[in-house]
Amino acid sequence: EAYQNYCLEKIEKLFSNNDKIAAYVMESGAQIAGGAVIFPKGFQQKISQICKKFDVLLVLDEIATGFGRLGSLVEYQAQKSVPDIVAYGKMLTGGYITMAATLTSKKIYDAFLGSFKEMKHLFHGHTFTGNPLAASVANENLEIYEKSKLIEHIKKTSKIFEKRAHEFADLELVGDVRFKGMLMGIELVKDKEKKIPLSSKKSINKIAFEEARKNRIYLRTLGNIVMLVPPLAISSNELNFLIDSTIKTIKGIAKKISN
Repeated sequence: EAYQNYCLEKIEKLFSNNDKIAAYVMESGAQIAGGAVIFPKGFQQKISQICKKFDVLLVLDEIATGFGRLGSLVEYQAQKSVPDIVAYGKMLTGGYITMAATLTSKKIYDAFLGSFKEMKHLFHGHTFTGNPLAASVANENLEIYEKSKLIEHIKKTSKIFEKRAHEFADLELVGDVRFKGMLMGIELVKDKEKKIPLSSKKSINKIAFEEARKNRIYLRTLGNIVMLVPPLAISSNELNFLIDSTIKTIKGIAKKISN
């Protein structure tokens, strides 16, 4: 909480001392690329309020965190934040075909609305904009979300992460475990007390990948963070298998590093 307040104070101070900041851009709900850093409750909402206070646009990236990854269909609503622009992709079509979407507030939309001679138009586009095949896949995907009650399913299976997180925390190499919805980041360290990141002459990612294959799973790391980003529709049995195999893999990494 102290670090959260420190960050919020820094952001507010930065905004108050600079009237040329156009926008604040952040992933919604968590920093996935930052190693599954889950935002504290209320953090994103406060960011949203600070942006409104200083008339700074809030731009949210829900490409990886939206559509159920963190347990809600629309993550910014779960975070009680009010963005001006939101980006979506990937899970919009279930990964079957490329498509992205950008949502904006009416204020942003109207800023680009006008006749050609007003030169307000957003002069940007590409060959596959509005691709009807991709749009059809996205619509079907959204129907599957609703029919299968996928969000409710995620809320149930995510409890397995919550219940079993301590099993990772007890491992020799693990300094921190962060999770929400169908996302978990397991931080590998040399020293549990000092939280010194694990390092090796050989790529940590390569070691993790090789050890994981022995346990019948595919794993990737972001630096020293083992990332678990399973399919949203994963069953309870499959998720437990993934967790069991990941624990074996981390133990295998420990042996490899020590040798």
